[in-house]
Amino acid sequence: MDPEDNFESGSIELGQLRIRERASLVSSKLKANLFDFLSLQNLINATFILSVSSLCLLQCYSQIKEYLEFKTRIQLTHALPKNTVLLLPGVTICNNNRLRLDKLAEEIPSIKDDVAKVLNGTMVATLTDRRRIGLLRSIKRAVDDEANITKILIESPIRKLMEMSRSSMIKDINCNTAWGEQINCENLRIVESFQGSPCYTAFYLGSLLEAMSTGKAFDFKSSLINGTRKLNSFESHEIGEIIIDFDPLQHGDTHQDIGGKLSIHSTAHVGSIKDVAYTILPGYRYEIIIERSMSKRLPPPYDTKCYDYKRKNSPKFFGDQLPGASVELDKTTCTRNCITRLTTEACDCWPIEVPWYPGDKGGSRKLCAWGFDEVNTLNFSSANYVNCYRKFHAECRTKCRPGCRTEDYSVQIIRNPWPGRDRFLVAANTKEAQELSRLRGCCSLISIKYSDLIERRNIMIPNLTLAQLVSNIGGIVSALVGVSSLTIYRYITRRVLHCRTVSDSLPEHLVH
Repeated sequence: MDPEDNFESGSIELGQLRIRERASLVSSKLKANLFDFLSLQNLINATFILSVSSLCLLQCYSQIKEYLEFKTRIQLTHALPKNTVLLLPGVTICNNNRLRLDKLAEEIPSIKDDVAKVLNGTMVATLTDRRRIGLLRSIKRAVDDEANITKILIESPIRKLMEMSRSSMIKDINCNTAWGEQINCENLRIVESFQGSPCYTAFYLGSLLEAMSTGKAFDFKSSLINGTRKLNSFESHEIGEIIIDFDPLQHGDTHQDIGGKLSIHSTAHVGSIKDVAYTILPGYRYEIIIERSMSKRLPPPYDTKCYDYKRKNSPKFFGDQLPGASVELDKTTCTRNCITRLTTEACDCWPIEVPWYPGDKGGSRKLCAWGFDEVNTLNFSSANYVNCYRKFHAECRTKCRPGCRTEDYSVQIIRNPWPGRDRFLVAANTKEAQELSRLRGCCSLISIKYSDLIERRNIMIPNLTLAQLVSNIGGIVSALVGVSSLTIYRYITRRVLHCRTVSDSLPEHLVH
């Protein structure tokens, strides 16, 4: 064999031997490292790091969960608003009369002459009460014979019904200015709406912001129906009074009694007679004793998921507001706008549960038939109510979020004859006594009082503020990083030292 071949063969065997030695050394080194890694000390360190990490994650989850929870704190405060107007609740009054007599006479020419006699002030003044009542009854009989009231209500567009029932019921508003700033209640706007009958809302927040061009609100002008304005003769806890004139000589709706409905509600929306409403009749003084409670909810991610309607939607009042849906200041108006949109699209009628304002879209539509008691016996009425309103109401109530700040009122009502007998006893002359009798036949006095000058506030408060959450989680994460870094640093330094020791102990020909 050639010496060179022997040399090459020996070199190859030597190389293979070195490779086997290196592989054996690496294998033994890996085993040593594995045994070292699985040593009791390292297992304790790893378990400690995992335990600390798990504990920190659990604490972070606990902090986030606590942040999303809240508690309700109840406050009783005497710090009522200094502005008298802000003390007043929203007040909506609706007339039972859906068809004025003079407008009805335009639809039924055969009763025009008799109606003219009734509406002639000079003639009516000369009649005795019995003769006047007899004349009104005869006209009502003629109306029943000549007119189909139900047909007029169902087939007339809502804009026409509004004109046929329109009358200014609110004749005078007095505020107790002794409580705060000198507020003249005449400098208010009244919101007019149609809800199957004419309705008027006072002290609605939107009326102070609503663009006059929309036609939804008008400036109030007192007619001083009682002859004199009350100045500082308010009773204890009384904040205001409203005088209502039902105008009985214009009562052409033979299906309804002379009178109306009263609703006390939040100032963030217009009241509805389909909500909690109280019957009011002429000849009475109604003491509305109220208690106000305020609620403050929390926005997402909290479960209450409130929406700040007033802060986000109030600027829309000052823009180029077009006739149409009302600006949403609370969940009630949001729900109504949603119901109106869905009902008009699906059934092409205006739901009577939603107020219609002069200047709004949809004036050419008819009212949904289920809104009238006269047609409740019709087969289609109940079916339409389910398909056109009830399911939409549930859908919209779910869709619209609650407001972040809401006000609610509990109401008690005391009714007494008005004007009282004492007024008749001290009447100066026959003319004054006749005026008092006229007031008993046409008008009511609404007196608004607080039972106690205390406001109940239900305030939802987070268990943790955002700053506290960040601080707590930051502390937990810092502790985790600090402990883990120290443990990992100790492990790395030990491994580096071990590797250097093993490297120094290797034969020089195996290191390279």
